[in-house]
Amino acid sequence: MGNFEGCNFSDHLKYIDEVILEFEQRFADFKELERDLALFMRPLTIQIECVKTEYQLELCDVQSDPFYKGRTETGMDFFKILGDRFPVLTNFGLKMGSMMGSTYLCESAYSTMNFIKSKYRSSLSDKSLLHAMRLATTNVDVDIDMIVKDKLAKNQ
Repeated sequence: MGNFEGCNFSDHLKYIDEVILEFEQRFADFKELERDLALFMRPLTIQIECVKTEYQLELCDVQSDPFYKGRTETGMDFFKILGDRFPVLTNFGLKMGSMMGSTYLCESAYSTMNFIKSKYRSSLSDKSLLHAMRLATTNVDVDIDMIVKDKLAKNQ
């Protein structure tokens, strides 16, 4: 690697402290969600005292019910089987599952945008990028050849 004898690392401590502070601010929400994420992923093994009080009563019933004790599902799959019998936990599972799904959709759309707006197509306007994103992220099949033929036929 390199020789770091002449490098004064203390000059960079200020920047490292700024990065640490920025990370703490940006990811502070994850600390608040830590208990909820643990409940979502390990509902049968999490200690009841570790979850919010609003979930404790139903969670105690779920963990002591022989039907649920042997279940291997986790995450959204587990909360789907709770049904109407445990409405508070079911609602919690739906809330957490929707949060995961929307995060996936955002990340997927961002990846699609990066693919569309590559270095070879970096001159796209915001309007044309919006149209390209709509085409790329929709589930509707678009027959572009037919649309072009219809448009050409109308113009003649």
